[in-house]
Amino acid sequence: MESGRAMRMETVAGLTGPGLKVQWDGETGNLCSLRGAADGDEVLKLFAQAPRPACALGFLLPGGPVVQADSGRPTSVEELHGSRPGRPGARNGLRLRFDGFWAGERRFAAKATVWWEFSADGGVLHLSIEIENHEPGLDIVEVLFPRLSGILLEDSPANENLVVPHHAGEWIRNPAATLASERYRRFSRAGSRAEPGGFFSRELNYCGLASMPWMDCFGAAQGLYLCACDPAFDLTGLRVETGGPASPWLGLAIRKHVRIGPGQRWQSAVYELALHPGDWHWAARRYRAWFDTVVQQETVPLALRQMAAVNPRYDFKNGGRVQHRFCEIPELYDAGVEYGMEHFFIAGWNRSGFDRDYPEYHPDLELGSPLDLEQGCAYIRSRGGTVSFYINARLFDMDSDYFGSLGKEWAIRDPSGEFMRETYEPRTFAVMCPACAEWRRHLADTAAWMVKAYHAQGIYLDQLGSATPWPCFAAHHQHLTPGEFNRGYLALLDQVRAAIQAVDPAAFLMIENCGDIYSSKVFGSLTWNGELYDEFFNIYKYTFPEHIQINMVHPRHMEDPDLRREYFYKDLDRAMVLGSVFWAAPGRRFEPADRDLLQVFREALAFRKALAPYIAQGRFVDTDGLVLPDGLTASRWRMPSTQGGGAPGGGAPAGDELVLCVNPQNQPGQKIGLCCTAPADAAGEAGRCRALVLEPGKGWAEAEVQESGGVAWVQASSARYSAVLLERGGKRHV
Repeated sequence: MESGRAMRMETVAGLTGPGLKVQWDGETGNLCSLRGAADGDEVLKLFAQAPRPACALGFLLPGGPVVQADSGRPTSVEELHGSRPGRPGARNGLRLRFDGFWAGERRFAAKATVWWEFSADGGVLHLSIEIENHEPGLDIVEVLFPRLSGILLEDSPANENLVVPHHAGEWIRNPAATLASERYRRFSRAGSRAEPGGFFSRELNYCGLASMPWMDCFGAAQGLYLCACDPAFDLTGLRVETGGPASPWLGLAIRKHVRIGPGQRWQSAVYELALHPGDWHWAARRYRAWFDTVVQQETVPLALRQMAAVNPRYDFKNGGRVQHRFCEIPELYDAGVEYGMEHFFIAGWNRSGFDRDYPEYHPDLELGSPLDLEQGCAYIRSRGGTVSFYINARLFDMDSDYFGSLGKEWAIRDPSGEFMRETYEPRTFAVMCPACAEWRRHLADTAAWMVKAYHAQGIYLDQLGSATPWPCFAAHHQHLTPGEFNRGYLALLDQVRAAIQAVDPAAFLMIENCGDIYSSKVFGSLTWNGELYDEFFNIYKYTFPEHIQINMVHPRHMEDPDLRREYFYKDLDRAMVLGSVFWAAPGRRFEPADRDLLQVFREALAFRKALAPYIAQGRFVDTDGLVLPDGLTASRWRMPSTQGGGAPGGGAPAGDELVLCVNPQNQPGQKIGLCCTAPADAAGEAGRCRALVLEPGKGWAEAEVQESGGVAWVQASSARYSAVLLERGGKRHV
């Protein structure tokens, strides 16, 4: 059982574990000092510039809105020794109690108990909070905890890095200046905003706009990791605060969307806070290790894992204009096959076309009859192709004849009872609540009908892993709390998949962007950000290497032809290194002046298809154990003989390896090094392995392997795209 020792509030509380030394501020009860060891560098260097209350609660006023009230000075602080209910094992820690929360001069009657506890090995802090609501007539619907501030890992903020799981990942350099910049404040989907207190904030909701519930800030020597280890996967806000370049502190916080009625008590799951060596890869491995204790990954069939490309056709009816008709489907499909693309994706097929009249998913009359659509899709299936259809999983057109009778019943309501609106010119849509059973049934029945009537194998649920998830305050829905959005989407995925596979067991789902709890239930996630921000898809791929990413690789809509060309190569290079499925429309997005780019795409896709059997079986480990020369980009893949558990980097000490290489300058004579995971055996392993190099349009060719200092060196190809296969112990893949 735990024992406690009260501490005087006039002093700052402090504890030391095997790998951490921490101190708490007596005024706010928040963490004010964090060091890696007794003599480690201070992480919260600028706490004095940005002291924050330890936690905050959101109280729902009658008729809305939600008012945030901050904790005050702790009423008690106790050192803890030993275990407590639900947290077995001996631990040291601190318990702080707060009585009353304030919004300006108004006091709200609520209590909070906060625990900061060292993990069993002492290297990680486990945080949790318990809330008691004593405010008559008001629900608590938000809990903002933890709320760290004053973070500065490096002496210069220019050397700081922040990784956030915005879609498939975002790596922000110099985050204090970047997040305060006009560029980020104008980021329509995920922008920063100036706060009244003279600082800047940015908050991404999980699971959707944020794909995972963790963040990591790191410098040259160490990093700071914060994660919500919530097995219920409630709607969660990942919040970053900063003083901007003039006061370059960072703050990290997590918001939970809950419902705590008067007289009720709520206990959080555990949050993890850790200092670690190195960069974001440590954080990804830490999160995945926890995730695997609560979620069982599902396996995508091998035939789908070997798919290399999707041909998306958004040009049936778009912008109110007919561009192609259903009777042209055979011709459009055959044109894609000329490039090696057998997966035909149909959007803009529904009433009024793309981004109109959702969710009235009936064939648009100007495009042809339902039979024309059925016959076109039957043609594709008869030739061994795959047909997928677009369905929006989120929106209901507010101009629809059915909005007044159906849409308003299924829609998310904000705290004031208003609809959540999104405008895609010229239409405005209401956002539907995925925790509403009637909405889920409508989508499941629609998807099943597309499989049954039009030979669809794939159903693409647009926006599901991409757009912001919102709390829903509709009292007539089945959810018990406003924060059940994520579980609603989980139920939707299961329900739609069951419905389509009841018609065709080989049917599958795709979603826009990605989510850790969603993406193993689907064939692929169309990961993209669209706008030119600090996207870095390696973060999600490294954390969940078995989740298939589909990346856009056709030229972007850009007026500057040189910039357009530059980003075409960047996008194609990234997709190749990540082993992604190519998303490209040769007959739609390549302009007449792009003939050379179209040929590059054709050759790159042929090479990607040649690698498909290896990518389908391998496990992406990013650059772990790779030594790369300047100018080369590459990724390392562990083949089946070395695969361990689900966590990235898992595997046996030695086994077959695949390296995907991009050499954009066609530099000759470059060497790639693969560090052996068992250095003592490195020489023997190098002596028993062979290396093969694959270039576009050629077969595998044997290459020399040299071992030095526990590293196996292989000469890279001068081709822009190539692969190296290192076969160990006599095993032959080729």
